[in-house]
Amino acid sequence: MKHKMNFLCGVIFIFTILMPVANLSSLFFTSEGELKLSQMDIYPTHISNDNSFRLKDAKTNKEVKAWAKSVMVEEDLNVKKDKSVWFYVALMPVPIIGLVTWFLFFFYFIKFVIAINKGEVFSWKTISLLRKAGWASLISEMVGLILLLFANGNRVFVGYANDYSRLLEEIPGLLCGLLLLLMAQTFSIGLKQKEELEQVI
Repeated sequence: MKHKMNFLCGVIFIFTILMPVANLSSLFFTSEGELKLSQMDIYPTHISNDNSFRLKDAKTNKEVKAWAKSVMVEEDLNVKKDKSVWFYVALMPVPIIGLVTWFLFFFYFIKFVIAINKGEVFSWKTISLLRKAGWASLISEMVGLILLLFANGNRVFVGYANDYSRLLEEIPGLLCGLLLLLMAQTFSIGLKQKEELEQVI
């Protein structure tokens, strides 16, 4: 039974690592010179020639019209920021919080797995570890959603609008933390009932 549980925990670890890496994969690219690029999620407000660009087919060597969905754009330092400097200063700790809570999730989850392997299945210690892992995962995912919300900044392009659909696609990531909290609550109810039953007997 423990081998099956350890295998499932290993799968959870792999997915927990691979998902953030997949989201950050767009950062691993080479650019000419010293260009500073940023990714933006956008969608065309209409389909016409004024907001299209051309791509060349590698096989036929023919050009086809295309409309952008997600683009890498050069950052323009001269663009006036709508928000004050204090807003961006206040936002600076957010990614640090996300990184710390991400590592805390691994720390508490590993301690939980070790405790289970030692036979401490239904104990207040394992319930506490589950709760801490759940909150760490939940906060980490929420930080990711906040950063995604402000990813596009205040830049808007003619014929295009900022696309926040990826924000909705990332919301199911909150389920991991919520399920851990649900498990912790279920375990605590069961353990409390067990202790009350032992007192009656």
